[in-house]
Amino acid sequence: MSATEECEEGDGDVLNAEKPDVPPDKDVGATTDFSESKLSEEQKALFREELNGFQNMFVESSMKPGRTERLYFKIDTGDSSQIKQQPYRVSLAEGEVMEAEIQQYLEKNVIHPSNSPWG
Repeated sequence: MSATEECEEGDGDVLNAEKPDVPPDKDVGATTDFSESKLSEEQKALFREELNGFQNMFVESSMKPGRTERLYFKIDTGDSSQIKQQPYRVSLAEGEVMEAEIQQYLEKNVIHPSNSPWG
């Protein structure tokens, strides 16, 4: 599939996929807060069941992001010029956290170095 092709309806079996057994430590529905919900108990139970049926679609943390090769996209910036702005100041502690996160994302190949004027 090229960058300009679109996925057609029915390309995958996501909606028709069999719902997996969910181990207790991965029970997304159990950790969902319904305290402000106006759903009935029956509706909450059905919603929890649906959440657990698709629990593999949720990421556990930002350090374990999901990945797909089913979708491709291209960002067309047209003839727009790049946005230029000075880096904003952060405290030493914030800077260290940011650098550590950037390093983790680099190691996991979520991001890669760039010299592009777009960032």
